[in-house]
Amino acid sequence: MRTSLIGLLWLAIASVPAVSCAAEKASSSPQEAKNDGSTAEQVQEKLNALPGIEVNLKQGYVDAAGKICLDEGMLELIATNEGGKEHESIIALKAKAKHIHLALLMLGAKPGTPPHWKYIEAQDRWLGIPPKGDLVRLSLVYRDGEGKERETPISEFIQNREGEQLTTSDFIFAGSRIAQSDDGKKNYMADVDGNIVSVSSFGDETLCLPEPASNANDQLIWEIDAEKLPRTGSAATLRMRPVGYTPPEKKDEGDSKAETPSKKTRKTRGNDTE
Repeated sequence: MRTSLIGLLWLAIASVPAVSCAAEKASSSPQEAKNDGSTAEQVQEKLNALPGIEVNLKQGYVDAAGKICLDEGMLELIATNEGGKEHESIIALKAKAKHIHLALLMLGAKPGTPPHWKYIEAQDRWLGIPPKGDLVRLSLVYRDGEGKERETPISEFIQNREGEQLTTSDFIFAGSRIAQSDDGKKNYMADVDGNIVSVSSFGDETLCLPEPASNANDQLIWEIDAEKLPRTGSAATLRMRPVGYTPPEKKDEGDSKAETPSKKTRKTRGNDTE
């Protein structure tokens, strides 16, 4: 499933001329792309051709531009697409979910599976199955009232019904899923349904909280902390940092150190052979 999903993602971006070359050279990380002949700068330039997305390979994050679409009320999502579920999301993104998926792959993040529900007949109840995938740390980048750029963990804008703040900004890279429509077209479902980053479980989100949660209106857990969030309509950026990311340059340095013995080591080896 993962292999076919990645292949479909490459096909999905083939219509973006500057990126189709990157798709040919790169597999799943900038390091592998570099081994195929592309420099980190070339890979980053091609990735930045994805609409609404900027990728910083050196610092290890993906930026998706958008606007604040809600400043009060209950939440099902953190991020949706423009024209999507803006009435229950914090930010509406210009980028497509499949392009965000691709950018995270290029930073070495590995997708897993979205949360889902399984009926346990013997107990006559539904069991929530947690998502799988690498952790991605989310923050919101925006300008405050004085025009200064700020980056704030996404958790600071979210609280439960009792006013307790969300305790994590680390989300699971679940990777959505592919489904075929009646006309035979294969679709990346987070783009179809608008579930890019969720706090309730839908089964097709790209990123989500570590534990499944009902999306029924009367069972929603999270709401906006209206005091801290920028005003509706304000420009903002969702920043996504794969946890544990290592820049390509540091990987190269580590390889060089492993391959090249120190002077002390060489001296010791010389003494051993005499």
